[in-house]
Amino acid sequence: MKKALTLLLISFNFLFAQEFTRKDTLIYQLEKTPIDTNRVNILDELINETYLNNPKEALKYSIEITELSDQLDFKIGMAQGYGWQGYFYEILGDIDQSLEMYFRTVTIYKEIHSFKQLSTMYNNIAFCYMKTGKAELALEYNLKSLHLNVQLNDTSSIVASLINTAGVYYRQDKFKLALESCRTALILSMKKHDEILIASSLRNLARIFKGQNDYEEAFYCYSMAYKLSSRLDDKEKMGKELNGMGNVLEAQGNNMLAFEFYKKAMNVLGEFGYKREMGNTFNNVGHYYYLQNQLDSALIYYENALVNYREILDNEGISQATYHLGEFYHQQKNNQLAEKFAQESYQLSEQMGYPTPIMNSSFLLYQCYEANGKFKECVDINNRYLQIKDTVDSNEDRKLIEKQKEQFDESIEAHKWELEEIERNKKLESKIIRRNLLEEIYCNIALWHLHSY
Repeated sequence: MKKALTLLLISFNFLFAQEFTRKDTLIYQLEKTPIDTNRVNILDELINETYLNNPKEALKYSIEITELSDQLDFKIGMAQGYGWQGYFYEILGDIDQSLEMYFRTVTIYKEIHSFKQLSTMYNNIAFCYMKTGKAELALEYNLKSLHLNVQLNDTSSIVASLINTAGVYYRQDKFKLALESCRTALILSMKKHDEILIASSLRNLARIFKGQNDYEEAFYCYSMAYKLSSRLDDKEKMGKELNGMGNVLEAQGNNMLAFEFYKKAMNVLGEFGYKREMGNTFNNVGHYYYLQNQLDSALIYYENALVNYREILDNEGISQATYHLGEFYHQQKNNQLAEKFAQESYQLSEQMGYPTPIMNSSFLLYQCYEANGKFKECVDINNRYLQIKDTVDSNEDRKLIEKQKEQFDESIEAHKWELEEIERNKKLESKIIRRNLLEEIYCNIALWHLHSY
């Protein structure tokens, strides 16, 4: 009897010793809440608790929000649910479904005159168009969002619009405009102490610097963004930044270390289903094996990357993957297959209107036509290659950005050691320390901003 009582007490104490998470509490509340708008609010809180680590689970909650809100004729709840669904379909790679959900949300927000939320949807739509290479539509919706945000004096949303705009300009090789948008976004993010937007601004700055062969500054910006994303436990962004750091190292010829970053990105992204960034990782790993002359492995990863991109209708990714496959088969002297992939890459690049991919794919296609004896096609594509190459090579933005980059170096280098010291501090999570960190960066970036005029 004593033994049984002891075991019962141990079991009782063990049960009560379990740590209940915020998610557990919300699920319990959900079960006890009747069908009304309070239930919608609890579902929204559940999404906020789960979306970074488990977007598929959060998607289910967002669908439940729209279904419940439809029953209740609760317009704000319906828009809220569709907006979340658009976001989750976007990060999971279904861009068409994402756009459908975003446009449903736009209709509701226009109907109820909710202009702040409407501007956010315009921003999200612009980002989807940018992913599919529809640059003009992306800019159109970015400007719609920016116009509303300026009217509303909404700094955080202005920053998001600027970051998206910088991404479009970067792909169009308009580096001066990309830097101006990104720099303004960083300054405003610092002022707001918004770590998500700071990380995004730094990540975009890193890409611009990498494109200008400033590898030290690019790696530093990626690494700072990665530290912020890690603190926020944002797996998708961590994968982006790990891939970015790997790209920088690979550009410097440090392929082995780059490979370690790509493998870490795969580990971070693999279980969460972020197909676009996983496709980027497969492309990166495939290119590593290609450079190491491990061609069987390279082909497997290139093909996996293309499968991922095709599943989510990511034209930019498909263009990259088909270019790599065309390059691969051209090296293997299989120029019929190489031509097929090179043509697809070139056609998508022309459709998107991004100069550098057009230049690279047109040259590859020229090589394939030449190898296959298609001399008329060879002349035509060579003319296009020379035309776009002149455009890329004569881009004055590359000269202007060097001057602005030097100003950035001077403003941030003086305090870089302080940032790194704070990052090593075990009390980094303290709000006071984070505030001081962001204030120091903001002050220095602001000085850089002022000196550039």
